[in-house]
Amino acid sequence: MNFREAVEYDVATTLQLGWSLQGPDSGRRLRFGAQYSDGPTSQFSFFTRRESHLGLGVWFDY
Repeated sequence: MNFREAVEYDVATTLQLGWSLQGPDSGRRLRFGAQYSDGPTSQFSFFTRRESHLGLGVWFDY
């Protein structure tokens, strides 16, 4: 949760969820994740706007 005086303390929320699989011998990791955000924009030039974001990602750590 994030709230700022510039947007009259309107709360922006972010939820993250992920899963990680690690190789037993190599120690390398494959990760999957999702993020959802809703609330006032974090771009201060447009502080009067609200935004909703959905992001998905896949990472390979070697």
